[in-house]
Amino acid sequence: MTPNPLLMTAFFAWLAGQDWTQFAPDVVATIIGVAIGVWAAHWLEGWQSRRRERTEESSIRTAVQKAIEHNVELARQLAGKATQANVTPTFNIDPGLLDGLFARLATTSKDFDYLDALNSFRYQLHHLERKVDAWVRWDEDTFAGVSTSRTERRAALMSSIQEHYDALKKLAETRLSP
Repeated sequence: MTPNPLLMTAFFAWLAGQDWTQFAPDVVATIIGVAIGVWAAHWLEGWQSRRRERTEESSIRTAVQKAIEHNVELARQLAGKATQANVTPTFNIDPGLLDGLFARLATTSKDFDYLDALNSFRYQLHHLERKVDAWVRWDEDTFAGVSTSRTERRAALMSSIQEHYDALKKLAETRLSP
């Protein structure tokens, strides 16, 4: 397709009649405006991102605190049962929510002391969970006539459960309190 000569003539006539003295200042102003706009958009995105992270971290910490309180209460109940003769627990502690929340919190939080304390709390919680599992298993074995040293093992286990409860409670009250 060939260009229309009439349109080409009209375009060049228009172009020749323009005042080109404002061209350079307009180009510079446009470049400066674009640079300021890009910088402002980048800054605003960063600010919104930091705000979202703080909100997410705060929400996670709230959920972590509730899970800690729930597990300390369960550990308290288990420690109470440990002092009663011939009682086997019908529940265990609940570290599952803390495990999931810990992974998310570790990616958003910069509070490494809190993360360390929370990791210690989780370790103690899992350790206590294994001891409760052993408690139930030993009581079942004793009931089936497998074990003969029930009293000694139970006493050691109950003492250990009380120690883990005390450690959990201390961590929750000192290093993990809001």
